[in-house]
Amino acid sequence: MGRRIAVSLVVAVAATLSACAPSVVPGVAALQVPPGCERYLTVADVEEAMGRSVSAVLSDNGEDCQFVLGAPEDKASVAVIVDIPPDSPDLPALRAVDLDALPPHGPQIASYYEVANGRETLLALSGTAFYKLVVTSRSTTAGGSGLRPSVVAMAKKVAARL
Repeated sequence: MGRRIAVSLVVAVAATLSACAPSVVPGVAALQVPPGCERYLTVADVEEAMGRSVSAVLSDNGEDCQFVLGAPEDKASVAVIVDIPPDSPDLPALRAVDLDALPPHGPQIASYYEVANGRETLLALSGTAFYKLVVTSRSTTAGGSGLRPSVVAMAKKVAARL
């Protein structure tokens, strides 16, 4: 009788522990983020701004990073490119770029916001320092997609982390 109670107790504890453990979906691996790719934007930042899950993060160098949204066949992504020379005197001005009032891309080399060729590009530039966000999405057309507030919100996070 004592043995039956002990076995029942072990089964009950095991059932309770398995119910509390996080569930793992077979075949779904944890998202691998290359080192350095969450320095200016995190996976959570991109998911929150874009309202879609990040399915992969790609990078050749750990600095220029592409966050793939949804399934790869959707061809939706957010790319972050940051170039700041060491000890750059341009950094304070780069942080101060007015992201809410960026003009369209023009003939002069300047900060801009552009919607063209299936992507939206935000470039913040000061001297030789810059950061650029490029969003590709099926909804991006020459007339705009309504993504600009999301892209500007992500750019403000990048600027705060420079």
